[in-house]
Amino acid sequence: MDISFSAVTENKRFSKAFIRVAGPLYKIIGEYIKDISTANEPFDILQVVFMDEPESYIEVEGAPRGSRLFQVLAGLPRDLNFKPQDDPILVSAIEKQILVAIDRSSLSKETKLEAITRMRDLMHTSAQD
Repeated sequence: MDISFSAVTENKRFSKAFIRVAGPLYKIIGEYIKDISTANEPFDILQVVFMDEPESYIEVEGAPRGSRLFQVLAGLPRDLNFKPQDDPILVSAIEKQILVAIDRSSLSKETKLEAITRMRDLMHTSAQD
């Protein structure tokens, strides 16, 4: 399984902050979930696209005709200021929305549980650092 995330925003501070945290976070998440098998699942890649929307915004786009990519659009908390010292808060918000995206996806219950468990382990580990 692979998780991809990107941002579509007009907020330059958000863009800069997202670029700062996304690369390292992507590598860490990738290591935690890379060996989750998706052979019997409807998709291989969960793509979460962060948008200029409130944190409660989640829009499941799904996978277009036979695509192995499942897309979920997500918002982030409005009160983030995107300063470097607040990057841990942004990372936490991204991780939380990825959990929601996994839960709302069309993965089997077993694969969802495995992916969510690993993400929570990651979040617990990073909170201790």
